Amino acid sequence: MALNVNLSPLTVPSGTEFPGTVQANLDLIAQYMEVTGLEDFNGVNYGSVEPDPADRDKAWFKTDSGGTPLGWYTWNGTSWVVLPAKATVGTIAQRDAIASPQDGQIFQVIGTGAYIFVESDNAWEQTFPTPTAPQAYDRFYLFPSWQELASISGSVSSWTAVDLSDLVDTAGLTTIKGAILAVDCAFPDQGFGPPVNYSVALRVTQDNTVATTSDSLLKAIAQGTRDDSRCSAAAQNSGMVPLTDKTVYYCAQVTNATGATGRVWLLGFIY
Repeated sequence: MALNVNLSPLTVPSGTEFPGTVQANLDLIAQYMEVTGLEDFNGVNYGSVEPDPADRDKAWFKTDSGGTPLGWYTWNGTSWVVLPAKATVGTIAQRDAIASPQDGQIFQVIGTGAYIFVESDNAWEQTFPTPTAPQAYDRFYLFPSWQELASISGSVSSWTAVDLSDLVDTAGLTTIKGAILAVDCAFPDQGFGPPVNYSVALRVTQDNTVATTSDSLLKAIAQGTRDDSRCSAAAQNSGMVPLTDKTVYYCAQVTNATGATGRVWLLGFIY
């Protein structure tokens, strides 16, 4: 369906004279002109406010409260849902039979799993990297609550092993690719007197043969129990530890270790 909007003149009554003012002339023109070409167009909804039930037969160009476009939506009988970008599926010959592909047009080739799309030069381009069929993607398992792996008081100068096998079984898994870990540190309240500065490097790794002071290891998220200069900590965020088996290792170097503590937590697995 094409929307070709035109201004078309109506028939002015016989004997009509030119009005005496410019404004009256404009009023006459507006009265005897009509817009044509919109017979099959019933309008669109626009803006951040959900359209009235009477307007659910029209598409909704949804924006946020600041006017930023969020996409085209349509009423599916229950709720407003975004219109999906659909890919055409077929053979290479069927793809090449499309004489004038448009910018953003998507075509999936049967048998290869590769998606083809069109860039601004109107040439078919293959996605990179090309997906293989079937494609295996990593999945995540997150525990309902953090699992404490170790509670540390003072320095631990060598690697200490933590076997995750029971927790892997609890998650209902047989093999895992990685563990999602977090660590925290706490420092004692010294009360009054000279400031006492603490620093903690609580590390986790999958390899107990590396140096415990290596900067490449994951470090603690250090948080002090006092919000002043009496305790301080500097450390990098922890994250995923790649695993070739079901064991992780931890160590902790603490200055002014008396009363300083740390914990290692397991959040979940990548499998």
